Amino acid sequence: MFNKRSIFYKLIINNLPILIIPFMIMLICAYVLTCVNIKNKERAQLQSSLDAYVQDINLEKNNAVSKSDYIIKNPELLDILEGNAPSLYSQLNLIYRINSFIEIINNSNTDLITIYSSNPDLLKSKFIDYLDSIPNLPEIEKKLKENGYMHFEKELSEDDNGNQYFTLYRKIFLNTDTLLRVKAYIPASEKFIVTEKPANLDKDKYLTVPISDELIAVSPLNTSALISQYIHLGIIFLAIALLFCIIIIAASITITKKTTFAINNFIVDLSNRNLLEYDAENKIENTDSFELNIIKSAINTLIMKANEGKDKQYRAELEKRRLQLDLLQSKIDPHILYNSLSVISHKAFVNNDKETFYIIENLVSYYRLILAQGKEFTTISEEFDMISKYILINEISHSQKYNFSYEIDNKLKEYKIIHLSLQPFVENAIVHGLAGRQKLCKIKISCRADEDNLIFEIYDNGYGIASSKLKELSDLINYSGSYGIKNTYDRIRLYYGENCTISFDSVPDSFTRVTISIPYIQ
Repeated sequence: MFNKRSIFYKLIINNLPILIIPFMIMLICAYVLTCVNIKNKERAQLQSSLDAYVQDINLEKNNAVSKSDYIIKNPELLDILEGNAPSLYSQLNLIYRINSFIEIINNSNTDLITIYSSNPDLLKSKFIDYLDSIPNLPEIEKKLKENGYMHFEKELSEDDNGNQYFTLYRKIFLNTDTLLRVKAYIPASEKFIVTEKPANLDKDKYLTVPISDELIAVSPLNTSALISQYIHLGIIFLAIALLFCIIIIAASITITKKTTFAINNFIVDLSNRNLLEYDAENKIENTDSFELNIIKSAINTLIMKANEGKDKQYRAELEKRRLQLDLLQSKIDPHILYNSLSVISHKAFVNNDKETFYIIENLVSYYRLILAQGKEFTTISEEFDMISKYILINEISHSQKYNFSYEIDNKLKEYKIIHLSLQPFVENAIVHGLAGRQKLCKIKISCRADEDNLIFEIYDNGYGIASSKLKELSDLINYSGSYGIKNTYDRIRLYYGENCTISFDSVPDSFTRVTISIPYIQ
C-alpha cells in the first residue's frame, strides 16, 4: 500500500533546503552590501563637507593675501607710513589717515590687520604697533627673507575668544623697517577641527584633508550611528528571513499535502479499477491542462504587472533625471561667485575706484547672507541685515534713495525663522510700490511678539494696491500672481502649518502694509 505520510515528509525535507539556503545566502549578501553602501555614503557625504570646509579655509588665506597686496602696493598708504610728523597734531593726523585706509578692508575687526613700524613719528594705535613689540622678530625676518618676503606661520594662533587663525607676515619696503601682519581666521565648525598631523590616525574612524605640510582638517566618523544603523538593518533582514521561512514551510506543507493526496487517490483509484478499462492518460492530461492553465494565467498576470511596474519605474527614473538636471542647472556655487567678486574688488582698489569697491563689497555681503551656506533657517537679525544690503544695492542700481528703518526687540534678534521669508515682500515694495516714485520713499520693517505669535510688518509709502488686487491677495492659497509671494506663503505654511497668516492692507497712492504672523515658540 502507498505510504502517503512517508512521501509527505520526504518531499518537505528534500525541497526546503533548495528554497531556503539560496535565499539566505542572497539575504546575507544583500545585508553586507547595504551596510557597505551606508558606510560609503556616510564617508562620501562627510568627505564632501570636509573638502568644502578646507576650501573655505584656503579662501580665507587667499583673502588675507589679497588684503596685504592692497596695503603694500598702495602708494598713498606707503607715503603716509613713511611720513614725517614733527608735532603731535601731525602724528595724530597720520594715524587717522592710516586708520581710515585700513578700516575699509578690515571688516570691522580691529585686530585683523596690524602694521609694525620703526618710524618714530607713527604713534601706536589700533592698526599700528612698534616693530620691537614682535617677540620673535629676528626669526620672522629670516623666514620672510627665505620666502620672498611673504610668510605664513606654520603654527595656528588663537585669540582671546578661542578662535584659531593663520598669521601672515609681509615685508613693506620703506626707508624704515616695516612689517605687515594679517590674520586669516579659520571658519568656526562644530564638526571639524584643524590640528597638527598626528603620527597615527585610524582611517576607519577619522577623515582628513591636508591644509599644509604640518596641518590637517579632521572629521570623526559617527561610528555609533553607523553601528545603530547596522543593527536596525540586521533586525529588518532577520525579520524578512523568518517571514520567508514561515511562508516557505507553510507553502511546502500545503503543496506537499495536495500532491501526496492526489497521488494517493490516483493510486487507490487505479487499484479499484481494471487498468485495461481505466482511461488514466486522459484524466492525467485533463488535470495537467487545468494546472497549466492556472500557471499560465498566473504567469501572464505577473508579466503584465511586472511590465506595468517597469513602465512606472522607467517614467519615475526619467522624471528623477529631469529634476536632477534642473537642480544642477540652477545650482549656484558661492565660492566661484565670491572669488570672482574678490578679483573685481581687488582691481577696483588697485585703480582707486572706491565706488566700485563699495558696490562689490555690498554685493558680496548680500550674496553671502542670501546663500547662507545652504541653511534653511536664519536669525531675524541676519534676515534684516540681508534686507538692508538688498535695499542698498537697489539704491545704487536704481539711483534712488530709500529711507529704510526697522524695529525689533533685542530678545528676538537671535530667534530663527525661515530664510528669505521677508525679502520677497520688500522686493515687491521696491519694484511695484516705489519704482519711479519722486517723493521721499520709505520702507519700514517691524517685528514683535505676543504670547502665541511672532508678527512682522513691512510698510512702504508707495503707489499702493488697487482694491481688486487686494481681493486676489486675500486668498493666497489659490493666488496665481506674484511667484515670489505665492512661493513664500507656501514655504511658511509648509513649516508652520495652518496657524500662519499673511494679510495686506493698502490705500492707493498712500501706503501698503504686509502683516505676517507665524507661531512663536518662546
